Amino acid sequence: MADIKNKIVTCFDYGNDTALAERLAREFGTVNYFRQWKDSLPETLKLVAGDGLNGVKRIRNFFDPEIINQTDVFVFADIYDGDLQVHLERMGKLVFGSRMAEGFEYKRELFAKTLKELQMEVSPYTVCVGVTALEKELQAHEDLWVKVNLRGDGETWHHENYSLSRRKLEALRYQYGAVAEMVRFTVCESIDSVIEAAYDGMMITSPSGTPQFPDIGFLGYEVKNLCHILHAIPYSSFPKAVLEVNEKFAPKLAEHNYRGFWGTEIKITEDGKNYFLDATCRASHPPTEIIQEMVANLGEFIYEGAQGNCIPLKIVKPFGVQVMLNSSWAKSNWQTVEVPEEIRHCVKLYNYCFADGAYQVIPKSVSSLTADGSDIIGSIVALGDTIEEAIDEVKEYCNQVHGFDTENQIDALAECLRRIQEGEKEGIDFKAKIPDPATIIDS
Repeated sequence: MADIKNKIVTCFDYGNDTALAERLAREFGTVNYFRQWKDSLPETLKLVAGDGLNGVKRIRNFFDPEIINQTDVFVFADIYDGDLQVHLERMGKLVFGSRMAEGFEYKRELFAKTLKELQMEVSPYTVCVGVTALEKELQAHEDLWVKVNLRGDGETWHHENYSLSRRKLEALRYQYGAVAEMVRFTVCESIDSVIEAAYDGMMITSPSGTPQFPDIGFLGYEVKNLCHILHAIPYSSFPKAVLEVNEKFAPKLAEHNYRGFWGTEIKITEDGKNYFLDATCRASHPPTEIIQEMVANLGEFIYEGAQGNCIPLKIVKPFGVQVMLNSSWAKSNWQTVEVPEEIRHCVKLYNYCFADGAYQVIPKSVSSLTADGSDIIGSIVALGDTIEEAIDEVKEYCNQVHGFDTENQIDALAECLRRIQEGEKEGIDFKAKIPDPATIIDS
């Protein structure tokens, strides 16, 4: 394995993985960070992400010949730039990313057709072209899930009944405007599952085209947009359903020379069927922020993985927790976050820079001088030899991080623990002693 202290890594990002660049600076000699900013009316808000961070060199032109020629490995932790990854690879560069396999995440019909091809379970679905067709489908049926292809258009949402969804449909017509009857929606039937399972980690295609998973994977539970609890366990110890999904689907990833972060969401029904609902062909948030601290040799793994070598992961501590930071101010205003330097590595902000003597979360747009909704600006993570130890640690950290009109979601850890307990009852062994939710948070 190579010594990467003299290697150069270039990270291509849209703001979600600025903290990853800081993390890689602990191992690589030079870390270049590029956040896409160019259009005919460029904005300073996009230009300054990554500025002023320790060990990180903010670059303005990704295809600067000096950058391209000197970079040892390119890291793409997000999706939508598979074509660029393939281009770099054809130039002979090392790339850590999902390449064109990224389509399995956002091309809903491709994903479903691939599951059928692999003889995997597929949730019954209907494709609706246009909001009018979607409305007719929702008038006729209840309890459905509506998915769109582009993450920026919105999250998957649950249709309970037409009365409750009417305002959402009106909003979609306004959102899409003149192209409202051109947008494709994938409408899926609900799966009556007894439990959900997931895999978070990486997948590396070997030089000979064989799919490889690291010796350690990450088993976790999330309360969406609030918190996450993670356990690093041997890959072979994952639930059977998780291993089966990876085994069946990984060859499709390998066809695209996939070498990057990888995650799955699976529902297991009472009759034992496994429904692979969503592929995550990128660094997921959470729990990648935990993984950044949990894996001591993350940079080395990325460098070797980009060459097709799946080296063992060195785990600092087996348990990690992540508590999200929310701000009703930050969506349309600059948000200063005060963080003691000794715990700086455990505070993972999104789309930020260091300016005016402090860490600054950059607003999506400055459209109002008052609070404009609520936004997740980052998270606080902690590790431990037990779940309880990690939670105690994160509680201490939460008390030390401050921002105007900012709150952490520490209380949600109780619900996360309850979900782990429910999973254990249904046969998903978390491989750990689970603290009592009531006592662990109130202590």
